[in-house]
Amino acid sequence: MSSFGQLVRNPHLFKCSVLMLAASLVFGAVTTFIPLYAGQIQGGNAAVYLMLQAATVVLARFLFRKSIPSDGKWHSMFVMGIMLLLSVSAFCVSYAITGGMLFFYTGAVLMGIAQALLYPTLTTYLTFVLPQARRNVLVGLFIAMADLGVSLGGMVMGPIADFSSYSLMYTLCAILGALMILFAYGRRRPLAESS
Repeated sequence: MSSFGQLVRNPHLFKCSVLMLAASLVFGAVTTFIPLYAGQIQGGNAAVYLMLQAATVVLARFLFRKSIPSDGKWHSMFVMGIMLLLSVSAFCVSYAITGGMLFFYTGAVLMGIAQALLYPTLTTYLTFVLPQARRNVLVGLFIAMADLGVSLGGMVMGPIADFSSYSLMYTLCAILGALMILFAYGRRRPLAESS
C-alpha cells in the first residue's frame, strides 16, 4: 500500500503517470466512440480508421524504435512532440465533421504514431530512474494508470458527448493533449542511482 503514495511523492513516476493517464484517456475515447462518430463523417469508416491507427502503431514502433530515448534522462522536447501529435490528431478527428474524411484518417495516422511512441518512451525512462527495490511494483502502477486512462476515456467522455457532440468531445481531448505539452516540459534529469 505504501507504493501507492509514490504516485504522488516520486516526481518521475508522477509526471509519467499523469502523461500516460491523459493520453490513455484520449486513446480510450477514440477507440470507444469512433464507431459511432464515423457515421457522421462523409466518407468516414470506423473499420478503416481503426485499421489505419493499428497499422501505424506497428509501423511506427518498427521505424522509430531507435529514436526512443534510453539514456535515463528526461527528453522534454521529444515527449512534448509526442503530446503535440496526440493533440493535433484529436483535433483532426474533431474537425473531420467539417473538414471531411481527409482530416479523419490523418487523425488516425497521427494518433497511431503518438500511441506507438509514448508508452515505450515513458516506460524506458522509468526503468532507469525508479529505485531498484520497488521498480517492478512502481512500473506496475504506471501500467495500471494507462489502463485506467483507457477506461476513463469511455466513462468520462461519454456523458460529455451525450450532452454536446462527439466533435466537441474530441476537441476537449485535443485541449487535454495541449495541456500535457506544457506538463511534459522539464529539465533533463540525471540518471538516478540504482539504490
